[in-house]
Amino acid sequence: MKIKQLPFYLAFIMLILFCQGNAFFWDTIQLGSKHAHFFYENGFSSWILPEEMDSGHPPVFGAYIAVCWAVFGKSLVTSHWAMLPFLLGIVYQWSRLLPYFLEEKYQLWGLSLLLSIPVFIGQASLVSPDIVLVFGFLLALNQILWRGKVFWKILAFILLGLISTRGMMVVLGLYFFEITCDYFSFKKIFFLLLQYFPAGIITLSFLIYHYNETGWIGYHPDSPWAPAFERVGAIGFIKNMAVLGWRFLDFGMIGLWMVVYCWLLYNTIAGKRIIWEDKRLVKLLICLSLTLLPSFLMYMGLSQHRYLLPLLLMFGLWCVVWLSQNLSFRIFKITTVFLLFAFWTGHLWVYPDRISQGWDSTLGHLPFYEARQDLLNHLQKSKIDYQSVGAAAFINDSTKYMDLEEQGRGFHRMDFDRDSFVVYSNISNDYTDEQLRDLKQNWLLLTDFSRAGVKMILYKKE
Repeated sequence: MKIKQLPFYLAFIMLILFCQGNAFFWDTIQLGSKHAHFFYENGFSSWILPEEMDSGHPPVFGAYIAVCWAVFGKSLVTSHWAMLPFLLGIVYQWSRLLPYFLEEKYQLWGLSLLLSIPVFIGQASLVSPDIVLVFGFLLALNQILWRGKVFWKILAFILLGLISTRGMMVVLGLYFFEITCDYFSFKKIFFLLLQYFPAGIITLSFLIYHYNETGWIGYHPDSPWAPAFERVGAIGFIKNMAVLGWRFLDFGMIGLWMVVYCWLLYNTIAGKRIIWEDKRLVKLLICLSLTLLPSFLMYMGLSQHRYLLPLLLMFGLWCVVWLSQNLSFRIFKITTVFLLFAFWTGHLWVYPDRISQGWDSTLGHLPFYEARQDLLNHLQKSKIDYQSVGAAAFINDSTKYMDLEEQGRGFHRMDFDRDSFVVYSNISNDYTDEQLRDLKQNWLLLTDFSRAGVKMILYKKE
């Protein structure tokens, strides 16, 4: 299968070539660029970030990007190419994992489908720590299932623990999964703990160090991200359950549900036996759910698509395995083509302005960069001062952090009472319904740089 993997390696190289000039986007502005700037500008003198950019995660990803800048030069090109080892590693790890579950004739089709899951592709186009998380997760899972070298398993756990607090949750989920495999005994639990111990000690040491330096772990009441950590009540919990279901249907993922449902219905009507041979993937999904979903369901703003990446990938794998067991090879290929079509058309999904959208979870955000550059060129040509322009989150970040310009300029947080100009873009989910109505009714649409579903509109106060 090694030669057959080559097109997938080349595809991700081409993706980086296409995206290498794109600015930092959404959460990667903070997790990638701002963290990297802190280390790059301060010579790695401290592992504690300034409060305004410290979201509680170990800042290892930002440090990695800063090291790449120090070696290869500070640029967007360097930042994007720094993701290549992890993207190629993901292709390799998937190629190792699939033979565990699939016969050889199904593996290439399964690899095509799983590497096309929209949330993964969206993140693959960015300088994203979640790509590192996916690589570490697949590396660890392969060592568990294939009983690989303990060294690589321990290294994968350490990588996951240092990439983010969510990576720590993934490690815990993998531990729960591993103790359910094959047999259960206290001796096994103790032996496995020794393998997870180095990652636990390293991540716990960071959390203790962080607490001693800042007085908090995870978040604090004055944190910019504090609203996201507000607990929800019963109604909010039910709403988050609905959002969770939506995440598993979004951007073409509904195709998986349609196919599985149709074949379940057909087999039931036809009286055919439904095969459920390997239950390990079900166990894995349950264990990951136990560690990843509580924060998703119990808090106000922790429901982004990327937070579910390991679950979405394993759900996709479970569907591929189930279909391979219950369909003939010919029907399996036809089904895979349909699902690939569903996934890739998912990049074209654009919701109405009043519905929040996960723009970092598809390639649908790609027109943003050109639209934004058109806007910036217009402001410069029209000699409009950036400080007179208001915008919402992500749109108002400085060009220092988005474009890596030395003399950064940025819009301020919009204030309709004081601003002379306001930028509206559906790329940000921070515009309220009232603000959208106000812009359309009381402001002059000065110029519109929208393209391919991405809106970029400059309004002027009348």
